[in-house]
Amino acid sequence: MTNPNNSIPKYTYLVVILLIVAAIFAYFKIADRVTPGSFEYINKGEKLFDKDKYPEAIKYYEKAREASPESDLIKSHLVNAYSRYAAIAADGGNYDTGVEYLAKAHDLVRNRYTMQNLALMYGKRALYEAQSGRQEKAVKDLEAALETAEDSVNAKRNLSILLYNSAVGEYKVKRHNTAIMLLEAAAAARENAYIYELLGDIYYEKNNPDEARAYYDRAYRIGPDNSRAREKLEKAEESGRLALEHKPVILPNFDIRHEEGLVIDIDLVGRILQRAYSDVGGDLDYFPADRTVVFFYSEGSFRRIFRLPVVVRAFYDGNIRVPYPETPLIGNELSSYLYHEYTHAVISAVTRNSCPVWLNEGIAVFEEIKWTRPGAHISLKKDIDREGRLSFQALDAEFTEHHKYGPAIADSYLLAFTAVDYIVDRWGMKGLNAVLKRIAGGQHAVNAIDDEFLVSEKEFYNGWREHILNE
Repeated sequence: MTNPNNSIPKYTYLVVILLIVAAIFAYFKIADRVTPGSFEYINKGEKLFDKDKYPEAIKYYEKAREASPESDLIKSHLVNAYSRYAAIAADGGNYDTGVEYLAKAHDLVRNRYTMQNLALMYGKRALYEAQSGRQEKAVKDLEAALETAEDSVNAKRNLSILLYNSAVGEYKVKRHNTAIMLLEAAAAARENAYIYELLGDIYYEKNNPDEARAYYDRAYRIGPDNSRAREKLEKAEESGRLALEHKPVILPNFDIRHEEGLVIDIDLVGRILQRAYSDVGGDLDYFPADRTVVFFYSEGSFRRIFRLPVVVRAFYDGNIRVPYPETPLIGNELSSYLYHEYTHAVISAVTRNSCPVWLNEGIAVFEEIKWTRPGAHISLKKDIDREGRLSFQALDAEFTEHHKYGPAIADSYLLAFTAVDYIVDRWGMKGLNAVLKRIAGGQHAVNAIDDEFLVSEKEFYNGWREHILNE
C-alpha cells in the first residue's frame, strides 16, 4: 500500500541509523586498527592517574600504544598522558621531567599544540636555570624553545608572551641580566613594542642611555602612536647628552653623579646619604648590596628632561634624581629629599617593586620626618571627618596619575604618613616590615595588613582615625 504522505516509515529510519553507526564503527576499526585490550590499558592508566601514580599510569598508556602502534586514537591518548604528566611535574618544580615528556609527546605527534607546549616548557626551564645561576643552560633552553616554536605563529606568540612576563618579574627584583636575556629571546620569537620599551627601561636604570635610546627608538618605530615610548626616547637622548658631563663620585654604598658645572657640596651629600643608608636600612631591615646611584641636575635640565612640575623636588626611578638649585638649600631640605627618595629605593628592593604608591609614600614621609624633622607636628584633624577618606581604596585613588601633582597631593602624602605612623605606633617597625615581606611574596597590601595584624579593615580604620584624633 502506498504511503499517502510519501513519507518513510519510522522503522526505516531506525534501520538507516543503525547501518550508519555500524559503517562508522567499522571504518574506524579498520582505519584505527585498535587491538582488543588497548582500551583496557587506557582505563587502567586513567585510574592510576586519578590516584596520582603517574609513572605507573604512563606505562599502561605506553602498553596501549605498543598493542596498537598504528592507531591514531591510542596515540592521542598517549600524547595527552605525556602532556598531563609533564604539567604536573613542572608544577612541582621538576622542569627536566616536564621537558622530557613533552618532547616525547612532540615526537609522537607534531602539531601546533605539542610544539607550543614544548617551547613553553623550555622557556619555563630557562627561567628556572637562570634563577639558579646556570646561565649557560638557560641560554641553551631558550635556543631550544625558539627552535621548537619556529614553525608555529601561535607558539611563537605565546612563547614571546611567557618570556616577556617572566622578564617583568626579574626586572622587578632587579635581576637585570636575566631580564635582558629573556627579553632578547622574546623579541626573537615575536617583536613587540613593550619588549623593547622594557629593555630601554632596564638600560636606563643601568645608566646606559645609549642602549636605552636605541631600544626606545625601536619601540617607538613599532608603535608610533606610543606617546610613552616617545617621551622615554626624548628623555634618554637628553640624559645621554648629560651623561658625558656627569662626574661620578664613588662612595661605599652610593655612586654620586652630577652635571658639569653644578656647584654642589659632595662631602655634605655623601654624609647625608651614608646616614640614610644606616638609618633607613636599620628601620626597614634591608641594606642594598649594590650601590645606589644618585644624580644631581641643574634645575633647568631636570625640568627639561623629566617634564615634572616645580612641586617635585626629587624622584626615584631605579636611580635617585634630584634638581640641585643654584642657591643653597636651607635647613634640612636636602636631607629630607635624600632620605625620602632613598626610602623609596629600599622599599622597591624589599617589595620587588610591588608596594602600592600610598604605602610607599607614607613610609618615605615617615622616614623623612623621623630622621630629618624629629618632633615635627603633623595633624589632619581638620580633615578627618571627610566621608570615606580613611580607607585604603581612598588612598589608592588619591595617588592615581590623575591626582599625582594636584593641589591636594601634599595632604594625601600626610594622610598616607598617618596610616604608617599608626602601624608603627601599634605594631612597631617589626610589624611594618612583616607587611612589606608579605607584599613581596605576592599578597595585596590590604590582605597583608589583615593577615599580619589579624584585624578587619573596619577595625584598622577605626584605630587609624583614633590615632589621628589623639595626636
